[in-house]
Amino acid sequence: MDYLICKQCKTNIPKGYKFCPECGAPVESARPEEQENDLAQTIRRVEPPRYGRVRLEALPEGHLIEHRYEVRQKLGQGGFGAVYRVLDRKMGIDKALKIIPEAVLNDMEAMADLRREARVMIGLNHPGIVRLYDLHDSGEIQFLDMEYIEGETLSALKLKNPERRLAESEVLEIGLKIAEVLEYAHNKGVIHRDLKPQNIMLTAEGEVKVMDFGIAETVRASMSRVVNTLSSGTLVYMSPEQIRGREVGKETDIYSFGALVYELLAGHPPFYRGDITYQVLNEVPREIGGVSEGMNALLRRCLEKEYEQRYRKFKEIRDDIVRIQTGVSIKSESRAEKQIEKKISKEVPPEMYGSEATSKHPAKTDRKKRSGKPIMIILSIILAIIIIWLIDSYKKDIPESYQSTPAKSDTHTEMVFIEGGTFQMGDVWGDGEGDEKPVHTVTVSDFWLGKYEVTVAEFEKFISTTGYQTDAEKGDGSYCWTGREWEKKVGVNWRCDAQGNVRKSSELNHPVIHVSWNDAVAYCDWLSKKTGQNYRLPTEAEWEYAARGGNKSRGYQYSGSNNLDEVGWYDHNSGIRTHPVGQKRPNELGLYDMSGNVWEWCEDWYSSEYYQKSPQIDPQGPSSGTHRVLRGGSWLITPIYVRCSNRNHYVPAGRDPNSGFRLARTE
Repeated sequence: MDYLICKQCKTNIPKGYKFCPECGAPVESARPEEQENDLAQTIRRVEPPRYGRVRLEALPEGHLIEHRYEVRQKLGQGGFGAVYRVLDRKMGIDKALKIIPEAVLNDMEAMADLRREARVMIGLNHPGIVRLYDLHDSGEIQFLDMEYIEGETLSALKLKNPERRLAESEVLEIGLKIAEVLEYAHNKGVIHRDLKPQNIMLTAEGEVKVMDFGIAETVRASMSRVVNTLSSGTLVYMSPEQIRGREVGKETDIYSFGALVYELLAGHPPFYRGDITYQVLNEVPREIGGVSEGMNALLRRCLEKEYEQRYRKFKEIRDDIVRIQTGVSIKSESRAEKQIEKKISKEVPPEMYGSEATSKHPAKTDRKKRSGKPIMIILSIILAIIIIWLIDSYKKDIPESYQSTPAKSDTHTEMVFIEGGTFQMGDVWGDGEGDEKPVHTVTVSDFWLGKYEVTVAEFEKFISTTGYQTDAEKGDGSYCWTGREWEKKVGVNWRCDAQGNVRKSSELNHPVIHVSWNDAVAYCDWLSKKTGQNYRLPTEAEWEYAARGGNKSRGYQYSGSNNLDEVGWYDHNSGIRTHPVGQKRPNELGLYDMSGNVWEWCEDWYSSEYYQKSPQIDPQGPSSGTHRVLRGGSWLITPIYVRCSNRNHYVPAGRDPNSGFRLARTE
């Protein structure tokens, strides 16, 4: 006979096993002399094992789960539960099994969350993500069936070093790979929520493998409900909004990424002693000695307390890591100094553009003047002359039909005929936000679109002719927000200056701002009656089709170029102000400033899910809503929000210093 019979559960035990593969009892408990002679008794008779009979934290080598997974060794024990390396006898490969703790199994809410997260993880297919093959939640032992990785965690890698820290060059390489993985996941709409060194493996070949997207956090939340506490091992990597219990987004992963990179460089997380919760919420991490200024700048932006001040996407982090590796400096200003949050309708009320906001956005003109040496003054003059000469030479290379001509104060904006056509609308480049998806086919009919954004001079004519009272005037009695501290410090060229005087004519060629959707529609109605033609705002589909270059499109990410500086004013080159229309290079259709300068109102109501049900031919947007669409980005927005496919929205009566409009017309 080549097997023994377990005395406890009567299971056949293959020769050489030290423990029963079903119940875990030692082989010594099944002696040959105690075996029954009846052949029927040699047939396997198994009573289903229960958790009370098997110690999930100490499954012995050789233990067989579901008659398929043979335990080879225990890999670890953490907040999730026991993790085992097993042989999948059916597939003939090693796998990792994560045993689901009883506390989670008894929590119906946690199990529902776990099933949802498992479905998401199974759909992730990236070489830098540990694959989840299946969730077994109905057997005798319930577990996650996962890819087994030969390697070590970043936490273990750090501890191998005598100083318990890694060199900056090594951290940059690892960080670049982690950022690539997280960028992929975020583009799929998946947030990790528990990023830390223990959840990242490094293979023998140096490849990064990220584990437990969403799943570890789900289990941790369930365990905290049971024991009424948080895992301190996770707390040191949690973002402020996570600690406050708020809804979390991509920015939470960016904070955790910063915390784990900080630990790899410094040997410890940003906050790891004392009242960690208080420190995460209130204190600024110390800079790390012995690393580059660029790296410290990157960490500062990742670890900002307010999520809107951090990097917005991991692509931005990857770009800055490459700059650090190549010795190119990166800007160290916080996001608060660089831009106002794009989603104004959700985060920033109109009042925040007044004096209360200015303390967070100091004007460049208020910074201390530097007493340069005479030689620097001379060099500056020479440089200015060279720049002017280059600009003049550049403009000569632009076809005459594309040259900017100032908009006249007594006429409406010049219109460009847009021949209709079919295009792919949405995030065709793969780095956009959720409301830019799915990419879908759209056909638009012929229409006309303003060559320029409507200017202050043009809107001034409308006001002086009709006496129209704008939403800004209705809201606070001042169309141009006269005397507001923000206006004084930033010095934006609005309709009137800080004293309430109408600006000189050379400044009236700036795009009009502080106009609501209602104001823009009123202007269109007035111009239609005046001219007898049908002026209106463009639909969102028309706007994107024209911004991409219509049927002359060359596939640029911005309107007219992949180099935003060529075609648009945005936060890095605007000097924190609007600029006269038509100064940058136009797009393929001869349209100016479709990217940057000011956000442009569109006709449509906004819905983040509209692309899922949009008609193919001349879509008009949802039939109703609370917000209207804005497109194109502005002078205070980063490049990611200036892409042709990016969408914004605001209430129809809302107005701010970076929103204007452009005319459309149908025959």
